[in-house]
Amino acid sequence: MLSKREREAIIVGSAVGVTAFVISVILVGQPLWINLLVVVVVGSALCGLATLFD
Repeated sequence: MLSKREREAIIVGSAVGVTAFVISVILVGQPLWINLLVVVVVGSALCGLATLFD
């Protein structure tokens, strides 16, 4: 059996993976700086959400 912390890690990891895939599909053909900006903003938002559930 997985502990509560392990289940949360799997859920957060899956959410990050899906988000990264969606971002990569949306930003095809965009300049690199836009890609980096979006990744930083979304990463910060996900980290903020993760701290809410800690």
